[in-house]
Amino acid sequence: MYFDLSLVMSPNSETLAEQMAQEKLEKYLKIISENLYYAIESVSILKSIASKGKEIESLNYGNFFFPLQRVLKNDIILSLSKIFENNKQSINFNKVQNYLSCNQRLLPLEQNFLVKLDRYKTFDFSDLQHELETRSHEKQISIYSLKSFLKCLDENIKKFQKEYKYDLLALKEFRDKNITHSDEQKIQNKTTWGRIDRLIEFVKEYIDMISFAFLSIAHSGDNTSPFSLTSSCAKRASGAFERLIKNINK
Repeated sequence: MYFDLSLVMSPNSETLAEQMAQEKLEKYLKIISENLYYAIESVSILKSIASKGKEIESLNYGNFFFPLQRVLKNDIILSLSKIFENNKQSINFNKVQNYLSCNQRLLPLEQNFLVKLDRYKTFDFSDLQHELETRSHEKQISIYSLKSFLKCLDENIKKFQKEYKYDLLALKEFRDKNITHSDEQKIQNKTTWGRIDRLIEFVKEYIDMISFAFLSIAHSGDNTSPFSLTSSCAKRASGAFERLIKNINK
């Protein structure tokens, strides 16, 4: 009895392995995208309620909308906490990064991806772009590009996580001590809605970037604003709420 190694190493088997790797990455990104969608949707509704505070009070609907704000706030914190959770058993931001690192051979870059890095404003790819220009004559540029991109991406993420360390801790603390448990200990870390907006923007660009780079999936309609199609869908609920208040006021 013997094994025909040519079957194991055949082009078809390699293509199948790449397809399976892409499907798994797509599954991970879809789950994170759903959590991001919920966060954007809840933030959008929350802001709309705040902007219509006077109308709500004048219509005597405060007893409904003010408790709803609490529910929306909790949903934002839970959704973002899932994305940034550092848990090997869950599908989160770190898991996607680890998966990319371990499966470089099976996840080739989209051919024209690297020329569109300027659209991702919360990331700094200037060093990578300079290196690619200086090495553009090399035959193995595609392999080099992938490794360099992942290295630069990892550096950006580490810098981001360091800058927003206490904001991420604040989300985790609030979830653990206030939402999922009634903890006697006070929450030590704080964040602001402005910084939460920047967390959301970072994840929007990340999902848009990885989906386009490795799966050729576009999340933006105008090809300039990352994740704009999905963001627009997530904000429809707040638009419906504003139309509701307007119609009631007539």
